[in-house]
Amino acid sequence: MKRTETLVFAILLVLTLGAAWMVRGAEDAEEETGAVVFDPGAGGIESMAWDDETSVATIEIQGKGDSLATWVTAGKKEKIETEIEADPAGDDDSAEGADDDDSAGETTQPAPEIEITYGEPTLRSFPGNATAKKLVESFSPLTALREFDKLDADALTQMGLDSPKGSLTVTASSGSVTFEIGEKSYGSSDTYVRVKGKGSVFLVASKDLSPLRGAENRLVERVLLDAETKDVADATLLVGGAPVGDKRVHQGRHDKNNSFWAPVGAPTEKDSVFGGFVDKVIGLRASSYPTDEDAPAEVESVFAVAFGGESGALGTVELGREIDADKSSDEETVYAYFARSDRTRNRWASISRASGADLEDQLNQVVE
Repeated sequence: MKRTETLVFAILLVLTLGAAWMVRGAEDAEEETGAVVFDPGAGGIESMAWDDETSVATIEIQGKGDSLATWVTAGKKEKIETEIEADPAGDDDSAEGADDDDSAGETTQPAPEIEITYGEPTLRSFPGNATAKKLVESFSPLTALREFDKLDADALTQMGLDSPKGSLTVTASSGSVTFEIGEKSYGSSDTYVRVKGKGSVFLVASKDLSPLRGAENRLVERVLLDAETKDVADATLLVGGAPVGDKRVHQGRHDKNNSFWAPVGAPTEKDSVFGGFVDKVIGLRASSYPTDEDAPAEVESVFAVAFGGESGALGTVELGREIDADKSSDEETVYAYFARSDRTRNRWASISRASGADLEDQLNQVVE
């Protein structure tokens, strides 16, 4: 038994070493490291478009540096499983079974094969998060871990570039470039890519591509207000689109432990009720962004808070609700809650029912 196990392990070791040697053979054509694969120029990147077998993602980019902002549209493609009947004539087992007395007169049908294809994606749009920003920055410029040139057909096959797994098109003010996406490097998540129409192949770090593969989950910004609490100088509560009560000012805002909110006409009068309320509004987070098909159609506005900073408006966060038909009954009306802001391009994002209901209850205390 031990000799058999030893033989099996030896065979597996040889196969593993052989695979590693084949990949190493492809990498013998290495020319240099740190090569610049793409440089957007001074104008920066305008958009990125990813498309592979199972997903798509498009990133719109505005601004540069600290003011860089992204908007993402992404989704997974529909998985389609199709049964393909196997050819009975090619099934040896069924032919042998025909000679068995117990199975005389019976025909054994081979199990159908399953063909997997992917259809159109289900898309959702949302603001990009810090990972999306880092992704854009990593392409400005994009440098390779390694560059390979003069590769033969076998090497390209090993790298997955004889039949690319996907594509990435990056558009900048200076023009656009499309990358063909190959296999991951042996033993790592770094990926082989080739500029479409060019001969050289580049090994690109995993961090520069992996966020695009899971963009629908990895690039989602859940923060609704693009400002920190200390940056908020004032806030105005609006119900039905009209201001309710005085504008409040954020006193001592740079000292978190001693800051407080007060009516603009009485700047030393602490309003702890409003303070607790507005802190929760600033802390609201999107749990998900509905697809266009599932977007809420009859959202009722509960309230909105307009925030201002030293240099002007910071944005408005609005809370809304819609009757949840699946959870409501004749005895009880249950609401689903949503929020939107300038950052979400005023598209409603789902928030937790607990957060929405809590803020709606606190609103009554604020306006008393």
